[in-house]
Amino acid sequence: MATLNGTAPAYVAGLAAKGRRARQGRRRCGKVNRVENTARDGVVILRFLTVNSATPDIGAVHFTPRSNGDGPVLLTLRDEGCEGDEIAPVTPDRVHATNAARTLIYNIKTGAWDGELCALLGSPMSLLPEVKDSAAEFGSTDPAIFGRAIPIRGVAGDQQAATVGQACFQPGMMKATYGTGCFALLNTGADMVLSKNRLLTTIAYQVNGQPTYALEGSIFGAGGVVQWLRDGLNIIATAHDTQGLAEQADPSQDVILVPAFTGLGAPYWRPDCRGAIFGVTRSTGAAELAKAALESVGYQTRDLLEAMCADWGHAGESVLRVDGGMVASDGAMQFLADISGAPVDRPVVSETTALGAAYLAGLQSGLCQEPARFAESWVLERRFASAMAADLRAAKYARWGRAVASTLMV
Repeated sequence: MATLNGTAPAYVAGLAAKGRRARQGRRRCGKVNRVENTARDGVVILRFLTVNSATPDIGAVHFTPRSNGDGPVLLTLRDEGCEGDEIAPVTPDRVHATNAARTLIYNIKTGAWDGELCALLGSPMSLLPEVKDSAAEFGSTDPAIFGRAIPIRGVAGDQQAATVGQACFQPGMMKATYGTGCFALLNTGADMVLSKNRLLTTIAYQVNGQPTYALEGSIFGAGGVVQWLRDGLNIIATAHDTQGLAEQADPSQDVILVPAFTGLGAPYWRPDCRGAIFGVTRSTGAAELAKAALESVGYQTRDLLEAMCADWGHAGESVLRVDGGMVASDGAMQFLADISGAPVDRPVVSETTALGAAYLAGLQSGLCQEPARFAESWVLERRFASAMAADLRAAKYARWGRAVASTLMV
């Protein structure tokens, strides 16, 4: 079985693999017409992300043959190291709800495995699992684990689950989740919007056979930047110390950190570039670096929002709903509102990923009402409104743009 949702953005161009299979996957990806493929499955094909043939020795992804009555043998997918691996270990038949929209062979427009892409990449369609809605029957847990069989009725990738948990059910609603990286989704409703700004087109969720599409962008360095301050520079003891240290920064210094420790994500997609710091003086210290670290998250988020709004093309004020560990920083969220010029809403319930998955299971079980009613239960904890002058916002963002451009040139 497979769900329609994506999980870790490290898999945005398909299933990762190693060694010989990875090389084969890269060669096959080189044969794919990138524009045509994106129009089918919505992903951006990148050199460091590969897709491979559906064979048992695929590498990081294991395929377990299972009987389908008198029919052909099918395969169930178990992704090691991927967030979607929670189901396989607890179900007696090793059913795994993987992410069809991220396999590079699922046509998100037609809602079916794509025969041409499967043939191109050497994936026999007879082996591919059934694709189910986000709220559906996925089997039950092994009774030996919990003492009884517990039905699994809601499955979603982490970002899609957070979108549901944030009740972003209407077109134009946006959410951003801040962990080690940042992942933003814009609900585009029934419109499958193909990005002209290097974002991913994906399925946010599917209920009752009706897909809801989204534009998705990922940032490689968000909370990871704070971890660097703690573990790399040793200038803070805990992540909670970052805000207090940043507040001590000299306001006359405008230090910019481009945290490309593992490259830059959307909309640049440059895994090869590395980080840089601009505006350093002899008086630059730990406080200025802490402030620059928090502000880098806001700058990168605006990059995503600019690309999303350009692709979406609808006028009107956008409100960004945020969740994840980093949103506890009032300073970071205020700067995000300032540099984006948009309100930033932080909900009372911060564990929106778990909430979204639970809601989908409840919806399938008849315990939860339709999405519109569920949205009424979303409660705002605090709204951060922009307090930065428009001319200052423009000047700061232009400077960020020059810093990124310089980083990409090195």
